[in-house]
Amino acid sequence: MFNRWKKRPYNTGLLLALEQWFDSDRGVRILRQQQVLIDELLGSCFGYHLLQLSIDSRPRLFRDCRVQYKYRAHPSAISADVLSDFEQLPFANESLDIVIVHHVQEFIDNPHQLLREINRVVVPHGRVIVVGFNPWSPLGVFSRVGHWLPGSIWHNHLIGVGRMQDWLALLGFGASIKYYGHHSPSLLAKINKPWLARLLKHWPFGSFYVISAIKEELTMTPIRPRWRQAGNGFTGLAPIKTGALGNVGMAGETKASHTRAKEIPEAS
Repeated sequence: MFNRWKKRPYNTGLLLALEQWFDSDRGVRILRQQQVLIDELLGSCFGYHLLQLSIDSRPRLFRDCRVQYKYRAHPSAISADVLSDFEQLPFANESLDIVIVHHVQEFIDNPHQLLREINRVVVPHGRVIVVGFNPWSPLGVFSRVGHWLPGSIWHNHLIGVGRMQDWLALLGFGASIKYYGHHSPSLLAKINKPWLARLLKHWPFGSFYVISAIKEELTMTPIRPRWRQAGNGFTGLAPIKTGALGNVGMAGETKASHTRAKEIPEAS
């Protein structure tokens, strides 16, 4: 499963083309709706360090987040806070509270390595927010057709919501929330009805999806021994026999000690 992605060159020309697409009318509308959903998910987030990984280096998707320190990492943009490859993050283990992944997983060679790096740097109970294009939308269908056109920016991996949630679950991320945005026809977004807005957030045919997942910390529960009153007249506790072998040696030793104690005459 981890080797089926085809290797392809990663260049700044593709990044510039994607930034130009986000400047188009459709790109601006999509980015605006993505910002609304990201703001809603970040509204209840706290912490010290937040990292944004976006295929477009210009937006600050964490504008209303209450996290103290915020960084943007990008492989080529001078305006970024950190110059770094998406698949090798220069951060210590368990050092970030929140990571925002904005379409990066769709345009890199190894999205699994990206998720492994995120799992490495996120603290236990930290949060990852993944934004991706929805394959089961009109834009997803168009990008599949554009995949075969020369010079197209849509030479990307289309990763559905279910698959992305499965990958995150394998890395220990659970309690996920998923939203959808930019539905067709665009007239739906102009209807100012709260019930319609709530419905569209869960309607799985929007142009993009947003997944929010929390890194769960695995803990071990110690198993305590069960005790009962000794049945041989000795005042105290004896372990319960748990099997054919059990604690026969311990019970036999206790009985023998009690017998020897009876044979010792009392001092006059």
